[in-house]
Amino acid sequence: MKIKVRAWDKKNRRMLYPDAIWLKHQEISIEGCFYKDVILMLFTGLTDKNGKEIYEKDIVKFYNQVEYITGYIAFDHGVFCLKTYNPDEACYNPWTFRAKEVEVIGNVWENPNLLWGSKDAKK
Repeated sequence: MKIKVRAWDKKNRRMLYPDAIWLKHQEISIEGCFYKDVILMLFTGLTDKNGKEIYEKDIVKFYNQVEYITGYIAFDHGVFCLKTYNPDEACYNPWTFRAKEVEVIGNVWENPNLLWGSKDAKK
């Protein structure tokens, strides 16, 4: 599997989808432009029910046979998982449910309102 990333440009508030990333003196070069304040997110290797690639910090919803659950994809303890607003709820591993039942509805940077509030969405 090819390692893919995307980057959130905090200064210009936009998502970047680089073909290559170069690190130099605490700066990241993405396609010839240098950025100092970006957040890199990994591709999970999964696609949603619409064929859209699922990345870390994507907001997704899925049906767990009882109700629809909304949360965001996190890389936690060496695995990707779906975190929800309920801290007592277990972190769902995306490989334990069928990824084809998941739908990407946004990401925490561009659509924090889709979660439970922008303050918590930036965790």
